[in-house]
Amino acid sequence: MIGRSVTAVAAAFAAFACCVAGSLFHRVRLVAHVDDVSAWNALRSRWSVVYASWRASTTAADWVLFVGVAALAAGLVVARPVLTRFAGAGRRTE
Repeated sequence: MIGRSVTAVAAAFAAFACCVAGSLFHRVRLVAHVDDVSAWNALRSRWSVVYASWRASTTAADWVLFVGVAALAAGLVVARPVLTRFAGAGRRTE
């Protein structure tokens, strides 16, 4: 059970980090498009603009979504034994 709990925490952290990174990268692409530079240049030379605009545009609903995705990932890891039991219930064994 401890191993599954650690895996659930790792899955939750990974899901949360992916949501935040995706949101931030979307902002990098937007700043790069507006400033007509590559995404790499926007990330390197315009980081303060990217970060400030990302912080200003991220709402409480976004954070609730990020945490919800993390909670869902953790819940699916913890519920895996039950879900696999239900998934095999419809199969015929001969």
